Amino acid sequence: MLDTINDVITALNKVAKRFYSLPDFCFHDGEVVGGENLKPLELRFMHEFSTQFSRIYEEKSAYKKLDYDFEVPKRFMWSEKANIAIRETYERLDRKFHSQVNMQTYFTTIPDFLVHAGQHDIQTENQKLIIEAKLNPNAPKGEVFKDIFHTFIYSNEYNFQCSIMLLVHFDKERWIKLLSDYINDKYYSGVLENTKRIFVIFKNSYDAEVECFSIYDLLNYPICPKCNEKMVLRTARQGFNAGNKFWGCSTYPKCNGTI
Repeated sequence: MLDTINDVITALNKVAKRFYSLPDFCFHDGEVVGGENLKPLELRFMHEFSTQFSRIYEEKSAYKKLDYDFEVPKRFMWSEKANIAIRETYERLDRKFHSQVNMQTYFTTIPDFLVHAGQHDIQTENQKLIIEAKLNPNAPKGEVFKDIFHTFIYSNEYNFQCSIMLLVHFDKERWIKLLSDYINDKYYSGVLENTKRIFVIFKNSYDAEVECFSIYDLLNYPICPKCNEKMVLRTARQGFNAGNKFWGCSTYPKCNGTI
C-alpha cells in the first residue's frame, strides 16, 4: 500500500505548474479569481495526473493484469443485500445538501481515477487504487461530505487496497474539520479498521510540499490535556519546529493546548 501511495505522490509531483490553473481563472491567497465552474480545471489536472501515473503503471509488475481508468461510471449496487447505513446516509445527505450537490448525479458517475480489474470484480487483490480529487478550495460542505462518503464506500464495499482523497489548493485544517463534522453527524463510515487504507493527500499549490495522512490517524485524535476537547492535527508554521506536525486543541485560540 505504501508503494502505491508513493507512486501517487510521484505522479502528482510530476504534474507541471500550468495544470494548477486555467487562463480564465486562477487561485490567489486561497480564493478563486474569475471563472464559475472549476470542473474543467479538475478534469485537466486529473488527465495530466493520469498521464504521469500511466508511465509508472507501465514499469511496475504490481499493476500487471489491472486496468487504470479515468472518470468512469461506477455505481453502488442497490440490491436485496444493500447496506442500510449507506442508504440512510445517501438519503440524509441528499435532503440536507441537495441545493449544493446532486447526489444522484455524483453517486452514479464518478470516481476521478481508479486502478482495478473491473467494476464487478471486488476481490481485494484486483482493486488496487481509487482517487477522489478536489481542486476547488471553496467547495461547499455538501460536496466535501459527498467525496468522504464515496471514499468510505469504495474502501468498505469494493475492497480497494488504497483509497485516496487528493486535495489541491484546499486548506488542510478546514478539510480535517469537515471530516470531523461528518463523523460527528454519524454519517456512514464503515469499519474503523478499513480507514487504515484510506488516505488524504494535500498539495496546497504547485510549490507546496505534499502532506499525506491516513484517515485512521485523523479519526483517532487525542483529547486536549487542558480543556478535554478533541484535538486536530496541525503543522507548525514558524520557529524551530516549522514544518513539523503537532496536535492542537480544536477550540484554539480559546484554548492553546498542544501535544
